[in-house]
Amino acid sequence: LGKVKGLENRSAFLAAKCDQGFNRLYAFGYLALALLYDRQRLLESDDQKTPDLFNKAIANINQVIQLTPDDAQAYGMLGHIYLQQGKYPEAREQLENAIARETNEVSKAWDYAGIAWVYLRIGRTADAIDSLNRAIKLQPDIPVYYSSLALIHKNQGNFDEAIKLEKEAIALQHESNASSYWSLATHYFARARQKNSEADYEEAIKLLNKAIGINRSYSRAYMLLGHVYKFYKGGAEADKALANYEEAAKYDPKEPAIYFHIGDLYFAVKHNDEAAIKYLKEAIKLNPDYAQAYVELGQVYRHKHDDAEATKQLLEAIRSDGKYLDAYVALIDIYKSQKNYAEAIKCLNRVLEIAPQEFYAYKELAKVYEAQHKSEDAIRYYQQAITLLKPEDTFGRDLYLCRVERLRGHYADAIGCFQSLKPLSSEDPGQQAYDIGLTYVASKNKKAALAQYEQLKQLKSSLAEDLLGQIKDMK
Repeated sequence: LGKVKGLENRSAFLAAKCDQGFNRLYAFGYLALALLYDRQRLLESDDQKTPDLFNKAIANINQVIQLTPDDAQAYGMLGHIYLQQGKYPEAREQLENAIARETNEVSKAWDYAGIAWVYLRIGRTADAIDSLNRAIKLQPDIPVYYSSLALIHKNQGNFDEAIKLEKEAIALQHESNASSYWSLATHYFARARQKNSEADYEEAIKLLNKAIGINRSYSRAYMLLGHVYKFYKGGAEADKALANYEEAAKYDPKEPAIYFHIGDLYFAVKHNDEAAIKYLKEAIKLNPDYAQAYVELGQVYRHKHDDAEATKQLLEAIRSDGKYLDAYVALIDIYKSQKNYAEAIKCLNRVLEIAPQEFYAYKELAKVYEAQHKSEDAIRYYQQAITLLKPEDTFGRDLYLCRVERLRGHYADAIGCFQSLKPLSSEDPGQQAYDIGLTYVASKNKKAALAQYEQLKQLKSSLAEDLLGQIKDMK
């Protein structure tokens, strides 16, 4: 760039007659600088230096665009940089600018793929699929386009299509690729979880072993093998799960998610609370803002009947991520069990601030107000909850309408209403007996309420103890 400037300064004639030529030379230089800064950013290990390198790359690309406004490559590069920064409207605008100017089909396909990834980030799935199909039409031999489509279909629960597309991606590769086998294994694992298919679990295991055969230090493959074995045969292969998690930790010892999953294995499958606490704390040590690990740790302490420590961990989760709904849900459950209704309501209102259409919050607010005998408030929230139910959830709608009858003091009508419900197979088999029992509690018929409790015990319903607590609180 300096030598071009020197040439321009030495020759006024050339500068006057060849201004477009000089612009092109400068543009080449600025584009080369932008590429260098972008490559440096990719290889930079210090995250604090990344923003400056982004800015330098963007500044040089803007110089290119100023000098050569029809340079499709510059717009495309700017769009992909904005995509990596999470600036999705800006990314889409620049990628569309690139496509409008691009004559090279390979580059145009890459820009369509970039727009697809923008659409994915902003939740426009149909547009993302359309853009990827455009990329494939222009350049049908690029595996990553098929893999990206496969991921979309997996996220939509269309696992058969995801598997088909990932296999097409693998067939296009010039040589075996460990990450592609890993991706295909994730689709088989997802379908195995959905259908509880041993054949799909076994296919996922086979594919992950292929990935490890290509790359012995591929920690993600070991971690996914851990997940597969955790669920395979109902947890009977928990020791194999643990062995694979430990292999993952050997190759990636500073990855907090590995220790989180070891902790979860000990808690959910091996039922070893102390070991779970040890590994979850290790995950938090590596990432002090690991909200999911704090929530899991809170659940372990809750299982140990240490609600004080559980509350502390859940509050840490909220400190780490003030919009993490699972933390609020777990905390609300503790506050309700303690009859600390003021804090429960405070948390539920926070949930509504984060997710105003969250059905759970309205339903729980209704239950909290009912527990405090604030019938009008409870009725209002049950009615709001009903409006958020899916049309096919007739059981939920009818259940809440029966509860409204109870809150209005129409106890005989409420009992008849509960008795007429037709529960879905997914419902707790004791739901009707529980609500009938609560209706007897509300009408001060302790003997009848105890009869419903006995029925819940026979059904081995998780609601039995809750009803017994309500009966004990009767005056």
